[in-house]
Amino acid sequence: MRPKWEIQETIHPDISIDVAIKNIKNRLLQNRKILSIDQLNSSFDHNLSDPFLLPDMKKAVNRISEARNNQETIGILGDFDMDGLSGTALLYRTLQQLDIKVIPYIPDRISEGHGLSKQSVDIFKSQNTSLIITVDCGSDAIKEVEYAYSLGIETIITDHHTVTGELPKAIAIVNPLKNKSLNQFNKLTGAGLAYKLSQALFIFLGLEYPNNLIQLAALGTIGDVAPLIEENRYIVKKGIEEIKNNPNPGIQAIIELNRFTQEINSELISFQIIPKLNAAGRLENPHLALEILLTNDYTKAKTISRQLDFINDKRKFLTDQVMEEALNQIDPESKIIFLENKNWPIGIIGLVANKIQEQFNKPAFIISTGNETSRGSARCPETFNLVKSLEKCSNFLENFGGHPQAAGFSIKNNSINEFKKSIEKIGDQQKDLIEITPKKSIDCNIPIKFLKKEIFDFIKLLEPFGKANPEPTFMTSKVYVTDMEKIGSNKNHLRLKLKHENWNGRAIGFNLSHINVEPGDFIEIIYHAKSKNWSGKQFVELQLIDLKKL
Repeated sequence: MRPKWEIQETIHPDISIDVAIKNIKNRLLQNRKILSIDQLNSSFDHNLSDPFLLPDMKKAVNRISEARNNQETIGILGDFDMDGLSGTALLYRTLQQLDIKVIPYIPDRISEGHGLSKQSVDIFKSQNTSLIITVDCGSDAIKEVEYAYSLGIETIITDHHTVTGELPKAIAIVNPLKNKSLNQFNKLTGAGLAYKLSQALFIFLGLEYPNNLIQLAALGTIGDVAPLIEENRYIVKKGIEEIKNNPNPGIQAIIELNRFTQEINSELISFQIIPKLNAAGRLENPHLALEILLTNDYTKAKTISRQLDFINDKRKFLTDQVMEEALNQIDPESKIIFLENKNWPIGIIGLVANKIQEQFNKPAFIISTGNETSRGSARCPETFNLVKSLEKCSNFLENFGGHPQAAGFSIKNNSINEFKKSIEKIGDQQKDLIEITPKKSIDCNIPIKFLKKEIFDFIKLLEPFGKANPEPTFMTSKVYVTDMEKIGSNKNHLRLKLKHENWNGRAIGFNLSHINVEPGDFIEIIYHAKSKNWSGKQFVELQLIDLKKL
């Protein structure tokens, strides 16, 4: 479903450039509900919030300090996505610097599934671990925490997923969504919470905090698509600065081997670096991704980076393949899209669910069926709440968890049909919410001639971009197409040469080749504006989001 374009302001072509630039700047600030760049960056003028305001933080730090004094071995278990991986790496490096013996562990997506399990507890026990710290998981691990305790292992949970019921009997549960949290900002990711725990430990021990750890928290914050406001904005902005100035060897290897021409920013990290790190956990061994973040050996990091590139290429191929199969099965009249297939890799179904949700603007439930038990992944628009929906159907599920717009679950095969009926019933009850036409907010309708250096300098001050702080979006009408080419391995991208008034330039439209446009057409476009440099010359390139023929 194509979104409805909502233009916030139109800049008239006949006004002076100075007035136009002033109006564009003001509109960009107003649309982000800020008065000035100084207000946006006010969080950088003082320290981060006190980590001890988070629930159970003092209990967690006391127990870790006790383990340090007693020379105990601590196990860290993180989820297999970027948030859990980077948070695990951050805590590992933290505890190592504090001379604590630490064992990191990332569960296998296929054989173990999400979170703490009896298998992972047994592995920690075999290595004489007496304390487990979870990252990005654990708020629902009631039986697993009890099992660990029966083996003499205590547990600290750090997690940011929705709390849906009874909590495990852990030493500490550091979750900002838990009742009685004093921390005013509750949008931290799993890696963000690992960062806060790390910060609290150094404060408690009276030690200076190592600045380079924040780049790992930035990876998880970007990878989990957290709102880039307040403390998350601080973490990502400072983390990117560290990546530029003092990169983790693994991140440095990925950047240098891929020879990125784009400046290191949240967009490059989100679309180029994180997919490579996530690919290992989706298809093969997640420990490869963890290993590249933990190693200090740059030669080793380069070798792993090449492996990750190969796995990521395979991931792209499989995602395209599954997506094509899924699209052929979708009933466009369904309020909720519910698909299952035994041949769809578990590590791919979340990506496919997200692509389908974006394309159809409907909740998408994708199941990889197993012999007796199946695994599912769901994504939905902001008008729908997956966690509440899964709670209503929890009698059919083995377990579930996640966020309102992204969740996962496991289910016995003989319960799938009844679960599907229940989900579809919820869809019928909420059809008015599901059928809302998506909207695309456009900051300004402008002539391209107003995209001057001063505007690009101002846009740069608004970075990092992400959820809740989107990259500025512009619209221009009556743009003339002088040339068109379909590019990419599947010819699914558009490369256009455009003319508007006295401006001539290039535009790229990722995944827009399905829109029929030819040289000689007049079109209206919405886009992100990019300032490019080629052979010492600056020019404007447009990254198209959508276009319509006039």
